[in-house]
Amino acid sequence: MVDRLKLLPVSAKDLEITVVSRYRISVGHLLLIGCSFTNALTIFTILKTVVVDYERSTFTHCNVLHIVPSMSAVIHANQSCWKLLTWSHLPVRLLIAWLYWRYQRRILPRRTGLLIYLFIMFFILNNISSIAIAEFGDVTGVNMIHVVPALSSWVTSCGFMAISFYCFTGFVHKEPRERLSYVLKRKLLLSCLSASVVLWPLYFLHTELCVPLAYSFFAICEHILTLCTMGYVWTSYLDFHKVYIFYSMQHGIYITDI
Repeated sequence: MVDRLKLLPVSAKDLEITVVSRYRISVGHLLLIGCSFTNALTIFTILKTVVVDYERSTFTHCNVLHIVPSMSAVIHANQSCWKLLTWSHLPVRLLIAWLYWRYQRRILPRRTGLLIYLFIMFFILNNISSIAIAEFGDVTGVNMIHVVPALSSWVTSCGFMAISFYCFTGFVHKEPRERLSYVLKRKLLLSCLSASVVLWPLYFLHTELCVPLAYSFFAICEHILTLCTMGYVWTSYLDFHKVYIFYSMQHGIYITDI
């Protein structure tokens, strides 16, 4: 009988047979921890602003009633937390972008080839826009330093969610986690688009007409957009829960599905 240990591995199953001493890390767990940390810190900064800095965070140039702080006010009051949040999330975003590129090559239909690169571009630019917003969060007033990153963040978040959902629409979702990921993606995308429809009219009503509570509803839409975007990124954990990073003395570091 041929000794299996002397044969070169040709599949992940062969690697499991030949490698005696090895270590593995769940990519799904890494994504779960990284994305959950970002989501939890975002919610924490919103609640902290409401509790600790409510009056200043709801003050605007309009002398009318406001009850909800905007995301810019939240970031201004918690700039150090948001710098930590956005910079620490960048490696997670890069890992997710690479995993989706790998996933597209192996599983998704060929029609998604060019779209997946557009998705990756929007996906990374969205995080860079968030970093810019956090870095210049202490700048007061309405200026291009605020407007450009904010618009970029909005466009790229809607863009990468819509493209990603379209790519997954034609794929057969057999496993429970895959079906859950698809359902969550659909609901989060619809929520994001719905909030976007009313976001800018509310901003106009506030800046031009100073309508009471208009800025508060605008702020609520901002929070919905932010949390939907982060929730959408979180669904990557469901897509890659079977992926593991392996290390062995014989084969070094490699990544595979189980």
